Amino acid sequence: MAVYAEPKYLVLFAGKNDLLDYRTKPEALSPEATNETLYHVPMPTTKPAGWIRFREAIPRNPDTKARLDIWNAEVSTIPVNRQTPELRTFVAKNRNLIVTEYQSVNGSEIYIELVRNKDSTGVISTSPEFGSEKRSIWVRYHFPPDPDTYPDGFEYAMFCRVIGGESVKAEVVNDGMARLHIKSFSPVILLSALFTTHDDKNPLQAAKAAVEAAGSAGMQKLRREHSQAWHDFWQRSFVQLDVFEKHTRSLVHENGLQTYPRYSGHGNKIFMHFLGWPVVVNESLVQSYTGQIRVTPVKLKNTARFARLRTTGAFLLSGEIQKGGKISYLAITSEAGCPCRLVRPWDSLVRVRRMDSMEGVAVAEKDGILEFSTVAGETYVVDRPDEQWEAQPVTIIG
Repeated sequence: MAVYAEPKYLVLFAGKNDLLDYRTKPEALSPEATNETLYHVPMPTTKPAGWIRFREAIPRNPDTKARLDIWNAEVSTIPVNRQTPELRTFVAKNRNLIVTEYQSVNGSEIYIELVRNKDSTGVISTSPEFGSEKRSIWVRYHFPPDPDTYPDGFEYAMFCRVIGGESVKAEVVNDGMARLHIKSFSPVILLSALFTTHDDKNPLQAAKAAVEAAGSAGMQKLRREHSQAWHDFWQRSFVQLDVFEKHTRSLVHENGLQTYPRYSGHGNKIFMHFLGWPVVVNESLVQSYTGQIRVTPVKLKNTARFARLRTTGAFLLSGEIQKGGKISYLAITSEAGCPCRLVRPWDSLVRVRRMDSMEGVAVAEKDGILEFSTVAGETYVVDRPDEQWEAQPVTIIG
C-alpha cells in the first residue's frame, strides 16, 4: 500500500505480492537473460491492482504531509492548512482488507475512483471488467493461462464499498475506471478487499463477502482488532521502533526522497516507499496474513534459503526452496505455543517431527490446510519421508 498526493486527488496505490508472480515474457526463460535485460522488459503485473483515488469538485491543496504511524501500522495525510487528517488508512490484519477514512477538505462533493493501471508491456490483450452498484464499485481481471506459472489462468478482484454520506451515483466511466459520487460533510469510510485465486477460487465473491463482514463488524472493531494485532506483534518483535524511526527520519528529505547509504544505479536518492523492498522479498517466500502459513507463493527462478522469517501466530520459519518452487524442507519454531496452520507445501505425504527428539507429531488436514499443535520454544521439522530432512545436502552460505 502506498499513498501519493497530487493537486487533483489523493491516490492509494493498492498491490498484492502474489500478483507479482505472473510473467509472460520469453526473455525470462532465455539462457542469455540477465538482470539488466529483464529490467528493461517489466512483467505485465508491475502495477496489478490499480489505484483508489479520492477527488473533490474543488481542487485540493497539493501541499500535504504524509504520516506513517508504525506502532498502529496506519498511514494518514494532513494538508498544511489543517490540523486534522484528510485521510487515514490501514490494511486490516488477517482480512485482506484496506480500510480508509476520508474527510472532504473543500466541501461535500467526493468522487472515489477505482482505476486500473494500463499494462505498459502490451503483452496482456484482455481488458479488466469493471462494475458498479449503489455504494459499490469493483474491478475483475482475468489473466490468460501461462504454462510456467498459472496453467489454468489467474484472476484477481478488488471490491470497494463506501459507508456514510449520501450516495449520488455509482458508474463505470470507461474501460479503465469505475466511480462513486458521494455527498458528505462528515468523514466517509471506504472498505476495499483485494483477493486472488490464491485466496479463493472465486475472488470477486470472496472480496464482496470480506467487505460485507467488515461492514457488519463496524469501524471501531476493525480499528481495535487491527491495532491490537500490531501491538502484540511489535511487543514480540526484536525491532526497536524508536531506533528504526530515528534512523528512517535521518535519511528522509522533506520532498519524500531518501538518501541511500550507498551508491545505486539510480543515484544517491530513492523514493521513501523503497523501504518496503524487504517486505516484498519476505512475502515472496512466505505469506501468513490469512492466519495460514503459505510457503513459496511466488515461483522463484533461483534457489532460495531463508531463516527465521516471522509469521502470524508467533512462528519463525526456516527452509529451502529449489528452482521452480519445490520446497525441500521447513523448520518451524513456535514462540507462543499456538496451533500451526500450514497450507499443504507439496502434493505427496507431509511429515511433521519435533526437532529435539525427531518424534512424529499428529497432523490434521482439511481443505488443503495442515494443522498441528505446538509447544512454545520447540522447533518442528516438516519434510517428505522419502526425501527426509537429515539427508538434504548441506550448503555453506557464509
